[in-house]
Amino acid sequence: MLPIKKEHRKLVNGVVLDESASGQTVYIEPSDVSNLQMELSFLRTEEAREETKVLSELTALAEKYSHELQLNADTVGMYDFIVARAKYGLSIGGRSVKLNDQGVIKLNQAVHPLLGHAMIPLDFSIGRRYSSLVITGPNTGGKTLTLKTVGLLSLMAQSGLLIPVGENSECCVYDQVSVDIGDGQSIEHALSTFSAHIRNVNENPALG
Repeated sequence: MLPIKKEHRKLVNGVVLDESASGQTVYIEPSDVSNLQMELSFLRTEEAREETKVLSELTALAEKYSHELQLNADTVGMYDFIVARAKYGLSIGGRSVKLNDQGVIKLNQAVHPLLGHAMIPLDFSIGRRYSSLVITGPNTGGKTLTLKTVGLLSLMAQSGLLIPVGENSECCVYDQVSVDIGDGQSIEHALSTFSAHIRNVNENPALG
């Protein structure tokens, strides 16, 4: 737009688009500029139409190979999953273990993945000569950590992950794993944390 004094506006061929607050100046868009603006708008419309045409052709081409593209994506995802498991296994010092379906768990020098070498290695065995195990000891004696380590390593092995254990360790593949999560203690009902867990096990057969 060109600012032109109001008395000279007839000397410029164009369209008045605005005027100043005092009314002494008008803003004119010259006709030549208006024609160029119209041409620019037309060219932009043509450009957008051509982009849509190219994108449609590329989409149609990609659809012809949708099966191959999906297969490639699935393959890349599988390889990424395998590599991620391998890297995680290296980071925790994991190893593969023997699996069974007879309820046998034998963990040699096992540690919790989050604690690593900060934890005293655990030796744990169940399922051969006995199928139940009572863990006793003082507070902060490692009872909960033992349960969490055995449960977590069992699920990790069943999920195809390497676990931080020593040689000749063995895990069982279960059809179902039930977990009681939470504190659950209640002063009102005289329940300690442990008592609350026992109550949940008794009231929910699936946890037994």
